Amino acid sequence: MGRLRRGRDWVRARREQIEAGVADGQARLEQARARSPAVDAAVGVVRRERPVATGILAAALAFRLFALLIPLAYVLVAGLGLSATAGEPAGPGRGTACAT
Repeated sequence: MGRLRRGRDWVRARREQIEAGVADGQARLEQARARSPAVDAAVGVVRRERPVATGILAAALAFRLFALLIPLAYVLVAGLGLSATAGEPAGPGRGTACAT
């Protein structure tokens, strides 16, 4: 139990450090926005474009998964078909020519 408690305490302390760092960074960003119109414009563009960017990223990820899964499914089906007939002897109607 002692190791688990120490681990939870460490995670809690690290989380608090990260949250404090994020809050400090946001405060510094807001101060910089108040001082500089260029920073204000850049932050405005990033905040306005974030929903569009996430949609584009999601579409790109979905396309890549689709482009990967189609050939993978083809290879799996072909492999299963070959393995299903691997132990059977070749004969008429099994893809070999019959010399008669």
